[in-house]
Amino acid sequence: MRAAAVARALHAARERSELPVFLGTLEVYCDHPGCPVRTVSVEVKEHDDVTPGDLRCPACRRPMKLHHVHTREEQYAADRLTARRCVNAQRFEKTHPGAAVPIGALLDDRLPS
Repeated sequence: MRAAAVARALHAARERSELPVFLGTLEVYCDHPGCPVRTVSVEVKEHDDVTPGDLRCPACRRPMKLHHVHTREEQYAADRLTARRCVNAQRFEKTHPGAAVPIGALLDDRLPS
């Protein structure tokens, strides 16, 4: 069941990709209570073969659950969004020393003017 979900998500990401060869990122996690591993990010390059859906935890070897699959383009956009939000939170902290950063500042992804 988990392998099928990963395979479906990978197929959908390949369809969304603008590249002739799929390049992307998978985020999977281990939900086994006794395992210390939680989130694992996998960078994928499918030059010679497709990525298998049966991804296993590097520590306990149990099947991992899928968080998401991003194409290279989607991951690039997500990384830039996170960077803008981080900078805006830092700018707030600089102009309001000691104050808690409000959620609006944490989610602000506008570029500084």
